[in-house]
Amino acid sequence: MERIKVEGRKVKVEVNPAFYSHYCVQKTKERFKKICQVSVIKKDDMLIVTLKPNSKVNLEILGYEFYNHLLSTAKEIRSG
Repeated sequence: MERIKVEGRKVKVEVNPAFYSHYCVQKTKERFKKICQVSVIKKDDMLIVTLKPNSKVNLEILGYEFYNHLLSTAKEIRSG
């Protein structure tokens, strides 16, 4: 799977749990709940985050923005 895959009106983002914990993904998910419907599933050895925005946005950019917030959340968690 591509790391970011646009499918119709949603985007799927692949996250490696070896680098980002499930807790980190859930914290990032909370940040996006006001602008998107967000779901997380485990598939094989990856976490798949599906973002379905409430309004029209560039879905590819939304996927990259999720990664940006994921990195920020991981840094916050590590620095305590």
